[in-house]
Amino acid sequence: MNPNVKDLISRHLDVISWHDNFARVKCPSGKAHDDCVVYYSSGFVHDFHETCQSDRQQISAELGAAIGDDPQSKNLSSQTKPDPVARKYFRRLHIIEETARRYLLPTLPEVPVEYWLQNSPVPVKGLSDREQFLAFIKGIFCTVSPLRSQYLVWTGELHESGTDESSINFKTAREWLQKGHPYGQFISVCCFKNAEGGLRTRTNELLRFCSLVESDILTLEKFGGVVQYIAKYFPLRALILTGGRSIHALFDWFWFRAPRGPRLQFEFKGKAYNLDNYEQFPRGDLEFEKVCDRAWKEHRKAKKQHARIEHQQFLKWREFIRILRGLGCDPQVLANGMICRCPGVERRDKETGAPTGRFQRLVYLNPNGPTIL
Repeated sequence: MNPNVKDLISRHLDVISWHDNFARVKCPSGKAHDDCVVYYSSGFVHDFHETCQSDRQQISAELGAAIGDDPQSKNLSSQTKPDPVARKYFRRLHIIEETARRYLLPTLPEVPVEYWLQNSPVPVKGLSDREQFLAFIKGIFCTVSPLRSQYLVWTGELHESGTDESSINFKTAREWLQKGHPYGQFISVCCFKNAEGGLRTRTNELLRFCSLVESDILTLEKFGGVVQYIAKYFPLRALILTGGRSIHALFDWFWFRAPRGPRLQFEFKGKAYNLDNYEQFPRGDLEFEKVCDRAWKEHRKAKKQHARIEHQQFLKWREFIRILRGLGCDPQVLANGMICRCPGVERRDKETGAPTGRFQRLVYLNPNGPTIL
């Protein structure tokens, strides 16, 4: 890394650690975030918290201008260019996204909100605010898998993270059922390892339950058609009217799973052996050594084949995400959607925090079985 860029970053930010293409830094807003990074090539500062956006934009602009004026740093971007294979793959992703936007999106039908209310497996029409919250907790965190009720779930406001006071926002699903109401407008779609420090970050994330999808550019009816399209591939679990101009759609976690990897077991004269347990191997048996050597070769071959399949499934997942981006889904929510609007809560103004009179409503809930199409 260019030492001049290192000095520039050190003058603007408190650096935690240096890496190949970026540095981990303390959040410029002064909040206790541990996921803030700055990139050497552009000076762009990034983390996952909306409350820090204005501070990050200001520092990014200052760093970007400073790095651009540094004659020794102008070649940094050329040093980090992707190889031709990567460029070809990213071009393919761009084509997939544009194809979905131009040709697939116009063919999707418009689905009104009333359709989801009428076809919800769990009747949600007419439920009170408290009943909507309890139904959501039971459906997403208790019915789908009973084990989920033991994990920590977060509810609250966007700024309630990263402080000791925020630790009260983390409770198990059973405790939220007993409480009967959330602590704010938002609820996590994942569970967390612990409540210490009140960290609502990826480093504290234990399991992701659902994938969150939202669109601010589509009408509610057109987004309903997008939801139907996604539901062909992943079960739809819940739909929440945000009290604004969008819907939060929760699906089972987007992942194209590969089959289980090759086993380490093999047989010799009717007895099973594990390749990683050398203590049970007979000594001095040449026939056994030949069988064991053949088993190792087959295992290595199967392991490489399984790695290829896993990589193909990962590429398939990335292409699916690009299709959703082409269909108008918010890319930031697709990438970082850890929290959604909590049903049964009055929405508040983003700037003043004053009540708006608009409520976040649960319009569809499907804790069991496949979704409707």
